[in-house]
Amino acid sequence: MMGKFSNSWRLLKHSMHIIGENKKLLVFPLLTTIAVISVSVVFLSPIIDHIGFRDTWLTAALFEKINHPNNTTEYVLNALGISYLVLAYLSVNFVRVFFNTVFYHEILNALEGKRVAIKNGLIFSLAKIKVIALWSLLSGLVALVIHILSNRPGPIKKFVIRLIGVAWEVASIFTIPVIASQNDIVNPVQVLKKSANTLKQTWGETLIGFTGIKLFGFVMFISFFVIFMPLSILTGHIHDPSPASGSLTYGIWFTLLIFALLIIKTANDIYRCALYVFAKDKRAPNIYTEEMLNSTLKFKKD
Repeated sequence: MMGKFSNSWRLLKHSMHIIGENKKLLVFPLLTTIAVISVSVVFLSPIIDHIGFRDTWLTAALFEKINHPNNTTEYVLNALGISYLVLAYLSVNFVRVFFNTVFYHEILNALEGKRVAIKNGLIFSLAKIKVIALWSLLSGLVALVIHILSNRPGPIKKFVIRLIGVAWEVASIFTIPVIASQNDIVNPVQVLKKSANTLKQTWGETLIGFTGIKLFGFVMFISFFVIFMPLSILTGHIHDPSPASGSLTYGIWFTLLIFALLIIKTANDIYRCALYVFAKDKRAPNIYTEEMLNSTLKFKKD
């Protein structure tokens, strides 16, 4: 097992090498985050208005006013309000899938030694808008159903639903790479099947590398709060105890943390695409080696 995680460290370094040669890849997760937040704010603005006691025609349409006998008033989402939240969730999921497809398409280009360009990724995703919309709809509805069922009472029911949720996540692990690389697929069920079939070619050890990279990110996150940040703040306080200096130190460390997590996230996505290419085409992309990826993916013998 330790050998597997040691190999994950080597894979992480190779993924970071890809980032070093294609620094534009770091822009794509930021674009996705900005787009998702923007769409979320647009859809949630009526809810925010309601919480802030600003009644508009939209808040009046989404909420039902209930007067209780004790002279208190309660506002609850009506059927239209619930439908609105479902539409908001599905819209956000569509934006997420769209920009992840942009991102993964350019990762695959980087692995092939091609130039990374935001414009090319956007053009590609716009051409694949139908399958992106259908897959985001399917995955969003499945996620909603799993979430609703997981809140049902009963420990056994919750355990079974969680297992189904895990199975769904594992089966769909390569869905975005499939959309970003296969031009002949439009049916979202076929996308899921392609992802699951790619995963079936392994002995189930595909997730070791993902776990190793995420473990490294977790260690970095804990080290930041337990060691580096307190030490930096203490050192800065000794040299300059002013509040402005403390705020500047917090700001610098927060920026560094976000940047470090961005690199880890990007490296994880590059690693996912490299595994997908190796599992699908039986070849190691870019600077990865077959020996390195073979220690993560063990192909079934025909």
